[in-house]
Amino acid sequence: MRMESLYLGIELDDAGCSMAWFNPESRTVQKLENQAGIYEIPACLCFDENEHRWYAGEKAWESRGKEGCVVLNRLVSLFQSGQYLKIDGECYTDEDMLQEYMNYVLNEAVKRSGMNQVGSLAICLEKAGIRESEKISRICSRLGMDPLNIHVLNRQESFMYYLMSQKREIWSNVSLLFDYSRKGLFCYEVSQIKGLRPVTAQAHVERIDGAPSMEMTAKEGEERIAADRWFAGLAQKKMSGKIVSSVMLCGEGFHNISWARQFILSISSQKNRKVYQAEALYGMGAAFAAYHIADEYRNFPYRCICDGRISVTVSIFVDEKGENEQLVLARAGTSCYEARTSTDLNLIGQNCLNLFVRNTGAQESYKLPLDLSAFMSDGRSRTKIRLSIAFPRVNTMIVRVEDLGFGEFYPSTGQIIEQSYNV
Repeated sequence: MRMESLYLGIELDDAGCSMAWFNPESRTVQKLENQAGIYEIPACLCFDENEHRWYAGEKAWESRGKEGCVVLNRLVSLFQSGQYLKIDGECYTDEDMLQEYMNYVLNEAVKRSGMNQVGSLAICLEKAGIRESEKISRICSRLGMDPLNIHVLNRQESFMYYLMSQKREIWSNVSLLFDYSRKGLFCYEVSQIKGLRPVTAQAHVERIDGAPSMEMTAKEGEERIAADRWFAGLAQKKMSGKIVSSVMLCGEGFHNISWARQFILSISSQKNRKVYQAEALYGMGAAFAAYHIADEYRNFPYRCICDGRISVTVSIFVDEKGENEQLVLARAGTSCYEARTSTDLNLIGQNCLNLFVRNTGAQESYKLPLDLSAFMSDGRSRTKIRLSIAFPRVNTMIVRVEDLGFGEFYPSTGQIIEQSYNV
């Protein structure tokens, strides 16, 4: 019997696309492979001028050099740069081209999984801002998906979802990820912020300068030995003074680790430390995210603080049946793109609205007063307002208040107050 919907994670990168899915029965994530056991799809698109149609993936890659075929690779860079392409007098935007590719990928995911449809989708990009999130949401919506079931993550977020979905012993202290490819070497570090509930972890990433090239690790002799020695020294530096529970390796440079004997000894020197080679890690992390985000009542039980996610909780106090109740507008650990909210409030006998902001780990909140006296300038005692907040960046909050009026006796003034805060 076919399961109805697919919890799908996708990593989109110029080097290719990898897909994984979350199995709710076994509560595990598995790579989505084709019949040949290959889970990567080339990030390649081809326009066949003879047939006047697009091809994506393997068929597009195989069309290189064929007459009448316009082949595009590095699709993610093209998408993020906002470029367009003109073929036979027709203009194709970056969204048009990525839509053609995503249509192929989503159909391939359904085919490989044997399910009816994609129910929840999380897409991982190396860097994902609000602009990319909005564009991908539009693309997948045009392909028939509900925008509420589309989520865009960066690599830090995907790594945290992957890591914190494992047994607690793997990430109980500090966890490191070394990502080594032709783009360079990146080191991700995740650590818990002690004493917080829910359990909260923070991550940061560092691009390591001066890393040996992959060509050095492929050569026999002194260059390979020197590269291994360099990585071993880096590992000792990164782990010095820390209790490291686990180390993970991913990227093309670690597909074969036979060159890295000293490095592997360095990262596995502690008895209880776990060391893993993790293929398709970001796609698998996205699959965990697709499952956990799909249902608000099944939220991820942990809080993640990293690039792309806010580190503050914002609230106001409202009168609810005579009781002073706290209303949370944005919660720490929410992505910037999804930390947008709007609520209507009755403003009675007050000219100021106080927002309370609490930083992650802080015991006390601080107050941000917002002057609303302009809404009461005609002597009225009440009005209705629409309060909206958004985070264009992790440390910038935009607050917007619109006067809606209060029935025919107090019509709207039409005024809007907007204020930006550094938080």
